Amino acid sequence: MSSRSRAGLVGGAAVGLAAAGGAAAAAVSTRSRHRRSLADPVAPELPATRVSTVAADDGVPLVVEEVGQSEAPLTVVLVHGFCLAMESWHFQRALLAERPGTRVVLYDQRGHGRSGTPRQASCTIEQLGRDLQEVLGAVVPRGPVVLVGHSMGGMTVMALARQRPDLFTSRVVGVALFSTAADGLALGRLGLTARNPVVAGLRRLSRLRPSLLRLGRTPVDALISPLVRAMSYGDRHLSPAVAELSETMIADTAVRTIADFLPALSGHDEHAALPVLAGRPVLVLCGDGDRLTPLRQTRVIADEIGEADLVVAPGAGHLVQLEQPVLVNHALERLLERSVAASTAARA
Repeated sequence: MSSRSRAGLVGGAAVGLAAAGGAAAAAVSTRSRHRRSLADPVAPELPATRVSTVAADDGVPLVVEEVGQSEAPLTVVLVHGFCLAMESWHFQRALLAERPGTRVVLYDQRGHGRSGTPRQASCTIEQLGRDLQEVLGAVVPRGPVVLVGHSMGGMTVMALARQRPDLFTSRVVGVALFSTAADGLALGRLGLTARNPVVAGLRRLSRLRPSLLRLGRTPVDALISPLVRAMSYGDRHLSPAVAELSETMIADTAVRTIADFLPALSGHDEHAALPVLAGRPVLVLCGDGDRLTPLRQTRVIADEIGEADLVVAPGAGHLVQLEQPVLVNHALERLLERSVAASTAARA
């Protein structure tokens, strides 16, 4: 079959799927607006002090929010995971915004949240590390920094460490890695690989007929359903508002972004970055019910760093910072205290 025929076949199938998915897309949009109107009673979100857009080195716009004063002696940068957005740090943002002498910086990774849509070739962990470097250079050009990454965000932090070890010697005074892995995610057993015909078809459509992917969500249902199950919570009671927040972030992630990042997530290897993280306070945290980044991968990170504080959240799934915010915030507060003390001692 010629390439033109194959394109026509894929495009024709997508037209039908997209047409059938129009109502589903409208429903997702309605749910998204409804969720954004919710105010979780546990920890109301504080407004940003400043919202800006930082251009990545390839021009993709990254939306950044800052909470707190720019002259604060410590800045904590929160880097979210795959199919999520900066809202996934809801409880940590609330904690840090009230911490004296601390500024919070959050941003939406490329293709996620309000940030711009990248080219397929740039959907790599390597590029995400460079994006983080651009955010630091634009909004945190000086002063001590603590980097906190969840899932793909943890890989982003590790990529930056490998690319710019000098930053971790001079400015990064602490690191937290939540529910992440130094090498490929457990996507194969979920069927989320480049060989999956749904994944391969969506990647092809994103190149040949990208407009079709914006018409409906039905084509992605088969792709994200195992991801949603893998990112489900553990066995504890969960606020309905928090559950809806996570479901909405996943549903709002573009089909193209999901398909384009899967090969990078399953094939990355950042073990070379782990020695760079040694020598400063490091928190490594994971739920023992995490199916996407199992606890064994977290233990590998802690062992290779050597002096990391390993915290296990009993019964928690992949979105541990939303499911068990009290445990996570307590561990994060301890990390910040250690980081400030280490930074003060180093300057002295």
